[in-house]
Formats: sequence, C-alpha cells, structure tokens
Amino acid sequence: MKSINNIKDLFNSISNKFDEFSTQVEEISKLILSIGTALTSSMTQMAEKINNLTQSLDDILKITDIEEIKTSMHDLIETFKEELDPLKIQKLITDLTQLVKKMKQQFTEV
Repeated sequence: MKSINNIKDLFNSISNKFDEFSTQVEEISKLILSIGTALTSSMTQMAEKINNLTQSLDDILKITDIEEIKTSMHDLIETFKEELDPLKIQKLITDLTQLVKKMKQQFTEV
C-alpha cells in the first residue's frame, strides 16, 4: 500500500510540476504577445510620424518653390520695368533716328 501511495505522490508531484511549467509557458507566451503588440503599436506610430514628417517636408518644398517663383517673377517684372522705361525707349528711338539719318546721308553722298 505504501508503494501505491508513493506512486500516487510521485504522479501528483509530476502533475504539479507540469502545471507549474504550463503556467510559466503561458506567462512567457503572454509576455511575448504583449511585446509583439507594443512593437506593432510603436512601428505604427513611427510610420505615422514619418508620414507626417514627409508631408511637412513636401509642404516646405512647395512653399520654397512658390517663394522662388515669386522672386523670379519680381526679378522679371523689375527687368521689364527697367528695359521698358519711357526714357530708355525715347533714347533708343532717338538713337535709331540719328542712325537712320546718318545712313541716309551716307547713301545720298555716294
């Protein structure tokens, strides 16, 4: 009888150890799952932040392009203003008129 009790105790002890081991494996599994969930959440947040940063950089580049276009337009307008200045045009017409007169004189002299 004693040996049957010993065998029962041994089986109970083994069963208890398996239960403890199963509980530990379950806790480790939960921990790994928790780490995976946290990692996934972190990666999602990081991806969103990268997308936001990319969008911000795109917006900055667009603003920079607009500023460059604005500056170019102002430069072009200033060039037109300078070149189409009435005094410059008057001088150009006067110079052309004098040149035509000189050419006529040379043509009539020949």
